[in-house]
Amino acid sequence: MSVGCFQRVVDSYADGFAHLAQSDVSALHAALVDNGFEGYVEPAAVEAHQTWHQHHTLGRAALDHCGSSSLRELAEEGRTHGGVRHTFQLGLLRGLGRRYFVPCDFRRPLQAAGLEASDGWFGSSMALSRELAHLAPALGIELTDGVVSDATALAILKHKPLGGTPLLSGTRSVWMMLWEAARLSAQHGCAVALAS
Repeated sequence: MSVGCFQRVVDSYADGFAHLAQSDVSALHAALVDNGFEGYVEPAAVEAHQTWHQHHTLGRAALDHCGSSSLRELAEEGRTHGGVRHTFQLGLLRGLGRRYFVPCDFRRPLQAAGLEASDGWFGSSMALSRELAHLAPALGIELTDGVVSDATALAILKHKPLGGTPLLSGTRSVWMMLWEAARLSAQHGCAVALAS
């Protein structure tokens, strides 16, 4: 099953289903407030796609969708190489249905009553970034001061080997998609939405 990666809740729904998107935004907002955080307000628009090195990309990631099995494989890589304390957010990738990561910093996923088409669990895009950073060395992805260089992003985009690790181009591409989505989430104050 193909899963799309979107930079706003509303963009993850097909035309004509804005009422469901608004219901999810309201549920996320209420759950955050109930847990002592500022609520989530959906930004009016986010320009996440661009042309980078002659590719249409989500940030610098070649993918804006992937197979659900690829997300589960990345979650498994996180469990194998990250240990339990580093995979709370990545663990959400194992589930079916919609997944949201909001621009608010909390370590463990939260649950929101009333989220459409999911079990209600959602995560933090900031915590997701930290978990992805922790996983990066196992995938041969070098971070410099917590940043993926353009050269490394381009190598992932072009499926080139990295860091002497076996070619894991699919896993690295999914990692890069989530890395860029989380980066853009923090930059624009928007949720990352994964939906099929």
